[in-house]
Amino acid sequence: MQEQEYKIENIKSFELADIFDCGQCFRWNKQDDGSYTGVFKENVMNVQKNGDTVIFKGICNGDIKEIVQDYFDLNRNYEEIKEMLEPLGIHVVFMSGGMKQSEKNKVLKEISEGIADVIIGTHSVISEKVEFKNLGITIVDEEHKFGVLQRECLKKKANEGVHNISMSATPIPRSLAQTIYGDTVDVYTIESMPKGRMPIKTATVHETNSMFNFMKEEIEHGHQCYMVCPLIENSNSGDDKKPYSVEEVLKMAEGYFCNTDTKIGCITGKMKDEEKEEIKQKFKNNEYQILIATTIIEVGINVPNATVICIMNAERFGLAGLHQLRGRVGRNSLQSYCILYSEDKDNPRLDVMCKTSNGFEIAEEDLKLRGTGDIIGIKQSGEDESIGLMLKYPKLYKAMREYIMANKLY
Repeated sequence: MQEQEYKIENIKSFELADIFDCGQCFRWNKQDDGSYTGVFKENVMNVQKNGDTVIFKGICNGDIKEIVQDYFDLNRNYEEIKEMLEPLGIHVVFMSGGMKQSEKNKVLKEISEGIADVIIGTHSVISEKVEFKNLGITIVDEEHKFGVLQRECLKKKANEGVHNISMSATPIPRSLAQTIYGDTVDVYTIESMPKGRMPIKTATVHETNSMFNFMKEEIEHGHQCYMVCPLIENSNSGDDKKPYSVEEVLKMAEGYFCNTDTKIGCITGKMKDEEKEEIKQKFKNNEYQILIATTIIEVGINVPNATVICIMNAERFGLAGLHQLRGRVGRNSLQSYCILYSEDKDNPRLDVMCKTSNGFEIAEEDLKLRGTGDIIGIKQSGEDESIGLMLKYPKLYKAMREYIMANKLY
C-alpha cells in the first residue's frame, strides 16, 4: 500500500463542496484535523484545504482504470480527468479501438511499465494485449452496458485482488439482486441532485402533432430539443407498426418546421468520428435547434440548453436505456421534459418512466419485470429459482443467512 500526496495551488476550477456532494457514494468522513477521507472498502482519497491550496492524498494498490463504453463519453471523461489530474503529476492515458497502432503500442507500453497512473478506455482495455504492472482499482461507468464476463475480465488482470466500483443510474437486474440478497456488493447511493436542478417531467404521447407543437414552444423560448429513433434508415419489413427511423423523422420535422428558422441536425453511429464531433459541437453552440439521433447520444453529450427529448417508439427501449436518454436533458436550472412517443397505450415500462425519475426505483421495477438473472452465472435477466425461494420464504431466508453469518459458514 503506497501513499502519495499532490497539491493544487490557488484552485479555481471546482469547489470543495462539489467534491463532497459528488462523493457521497464514498462516505466522506471528517477527520480531527479538518480533512475528509472518502471510504470505499479502503481509503481511496484524503482531501484537505488550506487557504487556496488543496492537498490530495491518494491511497491505493496501483493503477486506476476507468472504463466507459461510448466514444463520446471516452473523450469527455479523458479530457476532464486529464485536466484535473495532470497538474498533480498524475499521468492519464486513454485507449480506444480506433487508435492508430503506433499510438496504441505507446499506450500499452506505458501501462505495462507502470508509467500510466490512470487509464481511461472502452472495451479495448479488457483485451489480452493490455498488461497492468499493478492494477489497484477499476471503475466501470454505465455498468448496464457491459456483460458479466467482461467485468470479470478486469478482476483477473489484478495480481493480488482489485477494488471494483461499478456506476449506473439504473443497475441491471442481476446487480440489483446481488445487492439485495448477496454479501459481495456494497451499495452507495447519491441521493441529491446537483444544485439548482429540477426533476424532469415525463409523459407519453400517441400522435406526433402535439409532440411537434410542444417542441416548437420550447424552441421559441430559445431552447433546444433531441429526437431519438430506434433505426437509422427506413425498414423494408412488411410490419404495419414498423419503428420510426432517423431518416423518416428528419422528413417529418423538416415538413413541420419548414416555415421557421429552426435548424435540424442528424447524428448516427454510421458517421465518421470527425463528422459526429462536428455535429455535436454545432448542437452545443445552438447552430442546430433540433438534433435527431439514434441511441448514440445516450451518454457523453452535455448540452444544458436542451430542455426536451422525444423518444420515438419508446416501447422498443429498455428501462435503463430510457432513463439514460432522459438524462440528456435537465442539465441546468431550466424545467425539462421527456416525451415518450408510442402507439402502445398500455405499457408497464412507460408507466414506470412517467411515475418516477429515481434510477434505483426504476431498476427495482426492471427487476420485477425482467427477473433477477443468474446471480452465480452470467445471465443478466430472467428468473432464478433460488431467488424465487428467497422471495417466497423471506423469514426462512433471513434466519438461514443469520445462522450462516454467525457461524462463519461461508
